[in-house]
Amino acid sequence: MAGPVWLASDIHLSENSPATALAFYDFLEDASQQASALFILGDLFDVWVGDDVINHPTPWLKQSLEALARCAARIPVYVGLGNRDFLLGVAFIQHIGAHPLADQTLLSVGSTTALISHGDEYCTLDHSYQRFKWWVRQPWLQYAFRFLSLSRRLKIASQARAQSIKKMSQLSTQCANSGPDIIDVSTDAVISGFSDFGVNTIIHGHTHRPGQQGYDIDGKVLTRWVLPDWEYDHLGKDRQPRGGYIEISSQGVDLVEQLKLKHKERHDQA
Repeated sequence: MAGPVWLASDIHLSENSPATALAFYDFLEDASQQASALFILGDLFDVWVGDDVINHPTPWLKQSLEALARCAARIPVYVGLGNRDFLLGVAFIQHIGAHPLADQTLLSVGSTTALISHGDEYCTLDHSYQRFKWWVRQPWLQYAFRFLSLSRRLKIASQARAQSIKKMSQLSTQCANSGPDIIDVSTDAVISGFSDFGVNTIIHGHTHRPGQQGYDIDGKVLTRWVLPDWEYDHLGKDRQPRGGYIEISSQGVDLVEQLKLKHKERHDQA
């Protein structure tokens, strides 16, 4: 593609994150004016229980869909699946005028060819999550899930979210004390990604650990870029809002972690 191309991930839009949503809408407006295309690498929503929710959207969801559609009307928008919104389907993609994105995609901009994905496939040490992912991605299970009532699906999603938060807290404590960091990527899995796809650059989200990491493999310098997550609402003491994106242009890859709020008064109210 012609650059610049913008990539974002882990926005986690929900009814309980109005300030995050406003920051993201500003980002979409900027992307539609400054980027040639936008790639969202999963977890656009904090939870997604099926495309039928767009038939009668709640106010916050209606606003999000409209903002995404406005951006997609100006530039190509590609949406991938995350571990929170893996039930995003064709109806959603068509509703906002976007394009579906495969779990792993090769993206070439200028002299940069990158393997892009959500990133959870690299967390191979988290065996319980990888088993969960295998099951919930089964077409027959997703088909059966969609036949449940919306209220039942929302309840199941809420319970799964609570269990996930509890597990992440336990794993963070465990990893801080000893042993491998199983909630981060496996080096072996990342190196396999470089090798299998023949690239020098990998870009992903999921881990909420933005930055750049280099690998020296057989005298070859390889680079892994991690996208930031977005959080403008639920901030603890002395914690700053988070958000950002990666730009790929003819100049290479650039990580932008600090987003300037265009309408600060709206965010203060939210």
